[in-house]
Order: sequence, then C-alpha cells, then structure tokens
Amino acid sequence: MRKVGIMGGTFDPIHIGHLILGENAYLQLGLDKVVFMPSGNPPHKLNREGRASDMQRMDMVKLAIATNTHFEISDIEMNEEGYSYTFRTLERLNAEHPDTRYYFIIGIA
Repeated sequence: MRKVGIMGGTFDPIHIGHLILGENAYLQLGLDKVVFMPSGNPPHKLNREGRASDMQRMDMVKLAIATNTHFEISDIEMNEEGYSYTFRTLERLNAEHPDTRYYFIIGIA
C-alpha cells in the first residue's frame, strides 16, 4: 500500500513552515510522497483582502517545492464548483486509489 501525505491550505503565501511540516511528515511517517494541494474556494476564508489568484498560489507552491523530489502539487481542489471541502477530496481520492493510504497533514498555529 502506498502512503501519501496531503498538505492542504490556501498557501497565500506558502512559507518555510509548510515545507518543514511536509518534510517532517514525509520522514516520520515513511511516506512515498507529499502532495501540496492549494484549496480552491474554502468556505472559512471568504472575501480575503488582497488575495493572490489561484494561478499565483499554484506558481508559488511550484517554485517552493521544485527542488524536493518527494513533493508534488495538485490542483484537484481548484477545479471544484462552489466551495471546496477537503473531506470530499479525500473521499474522492480514496475511491479512485484504493491501493493508497492518505495522511492529511495539518499544522497548529
């Protein structure tokens, strides 16, 4: 069974804390990879002043993870209609990839 970490967030901007958390999860849980998944339209972050566009956030993440071979990016939540909910994304991933165990990585501020 593959082990994949999911690092979700708005990443507006992505920062070193995100990268450290992803790397530590990769090492401590023995993951095959960590997928950074910028959220599309989270219901708890409406009308953010001065927010970066979806493309800008994707570009920031791509640049930040470019040198790490076990980090990847996914735009799966950016293609959702309406609000994006991580639990729905994880349900979808589990259904599409039953040979993979997903670990949702969260930090505490």
